[in-house]
Amino acid sequence: MEFITDELLGPVSQRFGGGYVTYGQVAIGLNGFRIQVSQASFDAFVQDWPDTSDLGELRERAGESWALWAQGSQLFGMPTMSGAVTDGWKSISLEVARNLGFVAFLVNHALPRSIRHYAAFKDRPFTFLGGKREFVGEIRDQIPNPPPLLSGFSIRPRYALEARVVAPAEEAFLGLFVTLTTRTEITAALPDLAAAGVRLEGFDALLRNRVRGQRSLVGTIDRLTGSGVTFRESFDGVTQMNADELVLEPSREAFAACLRVILGNRYEKFEQERQRLEGELLGGPGVNEMLDQMQKFLSAQPIQLGEGLECQIGERLSIIKTRQYRSVWRAAPVAYCFDPARAKQHQIAWQGLTTYGPFSRESFANRSPTIVVIAPDTIKGTAETFVRALKDGVEVGNAYPGGFASTFRLANPRFVWQQVDCSRLLPHEAYRKSIEQALSSETRPDAAIVILPDEYADLPADENPYLHAKAMLLMAAVPSQEIKASTITRHAGLGHRLQNISTSLYAKLNGIPWTVDQRLSIADEIIIGLGVAEHARSRYHDRQRYVGVTTVFRGDGNYLLGNLSRACSFIEYPEVLKESVLHALSEIKERNGWRPGDIVRIVCHTANPMRTKKLDHLIAECVQKVGRDQTVEFAFLTIGSDHPFTMLDPHQPGRSSRGGGPARGVMAPDRGTIVQLTKDQRLLSVTGPTLIKRPGSPLPHPMHVKLHRSSTFRDLDYLTEQVLKFTSLSWRSTLPAGKPVTIYYSELIADLLVRLKAVPDWSPALINTSRLKHSAWFL
Repeated sequence: MEFITDELLGPVSQRFGGGYVTYGQVAIGLNGFRIQVSQASFDAFVQDWPDTSDLGELRERAGESWALWAQGSQLFGMPTMSGAVTDGWKSISLEVARNLGFVAFLVNHALPRSIRHYAAFKDRPFTFLGGKREFVGEIRDQIPNPPPLLSGFSIRPRYALEARVVAPAEEAFLGLFVTLTTRTEITAALPDLAAAGVRLEGFDALLRNRVRGQRSLVGTIDRLTGSGVTFRESFDGVTQMNADELVLEPSREAFAACLRVILGNRYEKFEQERQRLEGELLGGPGVNEMLDQMQKFLSAQPIQLGEGLECQIGERLSIIKTRQYRSVWRAAPVAYCFDPARAKQHQIAWQGLTTYGPFSRESFANRSPTIVVIAPDTIKGTAETFVRALKDGVEVGNAYPGGFASTFRLANPRFVWQQVDCSRLLPHEAYRKSIEQALSSETRPDAAIVILPDEYADLPADENPYLHAKAMLLMAAVPSQEIKASTITRHAGLGHRLQNISTSLYAKLNGIPWTVDQRLSIADEIIIGLGVAEHARSRYHDRQRYVGVTTVFRGDGNYLLGNLSRACSFIEYPEVLKESVLHALSEIKERNGWRPGDIVRIVCHTANPMRTKKLDHLIAECVQKVGRDQTVEFAFLTIGSDHPFTMLDPHQPGRSSRGGGPARGVMAPDRGTIVQLTKDQRLLSVTGPTLIKRPGSPLPHPMHVKLHRSSTFRDLDYLTEQVLKFTSLSWRSTLPAGKPVTIYYSELIADLLVRLKAVPDWSPALINTSRLKHSAWFL
């Protein structure tokens, strides 16, 4: 990486937020600033510390007088106030360049006391609210005779500052990164909300007067009784509290539910204006302007890190690809493949499907599947029209002209009707009865389409017909496609919705719509996605049961199988997951016919590893055990969005909107843009301007890809581009997903498992033993 100067640029350049960028090269800005430490070395203290389990308690006792940081079996300390007691400590001189992790911690520790005029509601990372803007108030000023209750709602900018070690090239240094989001708050009195007609039942309540460091969440509201609140569930056995002591938790659902009632027919206009204001704040130009202002603010005075050590916030971070070092680049566009030879390719998934047919058209076993349609009698005509369009295509537009059989090269798919009568039974009971009838017929269906009225979506989990239908059909090894009534009644965009539904349905029938053009190496490459489902009755009970979720793919993206572990406790989880991964790898070894001496590459993807249990080492043991006769290369990647980094492309003008509106995705890096953060970390843009749907959308958050040290295959550039390709392998939609399917599919499975727990007779046991094991039943 180079910091660009006037001499380097020559005459062709452009100013970019405190730095410069060049034309004709890939140039990406980061949402941070270089930290310049005042000296090359500094004095600190150290002592042996073999057990760091009580480090948090030690830091709490030290307060602001010491900054404590552990590395290995040593504890490092930096006095932050004169006169701090140093008994028991050994003085040591440390070089900044060799101790960047410690110095980054000192910066983060110093931020709350260095920026005292902003009240922090979180210290690490240092997080505070902006004081100049409040969006609900700005919109309220535009509304004639605004409801007084509107003053009890607010949306403010929220800033988080965090120092990180980065090394885009050979030199490692410190950067201070700024994350900009918004924070909603509801302060309106609960009785006033209830009097306005807001249904508070089922929403969670917080303490009005919150104390930092203490839990503010109290419980789920059951009802208001006079001036009191009775809880359906709560912490600490609390059954009732005074309403004046409580406020609503400002979830997105609670915020919208309250304002829909309070504003009535003015809510949609309010929501449009809210999206516009937040889009201006969180879009590329808004973030860029914020960084310019923040750089001036933070660089005004040095930050005191400790006794005799300070730092200064410097210029904004801009990264370019140079002749000497490739710090940023754009991967080639992902090509969709529709035959095993990879000769039939297309850049757009649906156009490739209609041109070439699906990848598995020759190997697809049942070319005349039976699909049962389960729908209520109250919308039978509308449902029949929709199923006819799914089967035969639609004439309006050109999005879905051929129909299900023609697109996926099927012979004669049969759609069989099963009516639901909800006039005498509860909705979930009526759907269960109809499904029992459908499953008792002589011809067992290969898949099901379940159509549900929209109002059923909000029913409690144990009475929700969607969950009951999904559970019953899965236990009968029948994958199902659930569709809301509003989906089939809206004419606008019908063809595109049919594209997504038909693709998911074909995948649930064990078909392969497409793969991607992954350059296959000499190694037999297997990609494993690891996830976990946490089972709890609610957020007010300890999450004591876990189910491991394992999805397995070939290197070209072919989905091979999914495996669920048995439910277990937190302590048991690592061993149970190990059993599940061993089982999956053994099956793949037998299926692929690994022979002694074969080269095998196994790549593991996970979003949130259980760090305390060293998940990467556990999977490495599984790989070593199963592949003891093979030459095994192993890579373990953590892939997620929980990080402080944002990418900005100063040359990106965005994509024009229909009707001449504002451009979409201004300053958003193109899909496939990759930035090296360190030798073992990359940033990957998976949502470029072409995938951003509206002008007011926030700047997309990149994926963070981290390679664990235990990996023996260490080509992170190759692995990062592979992650990008796996975002194009989602068969839930014809568009790329926001994360690789290894992570996305595991999360979909985990989410369904948690929700299905509410169905009394549900059991996931059959999924590992039935044909569903190789089906994308969870889409």
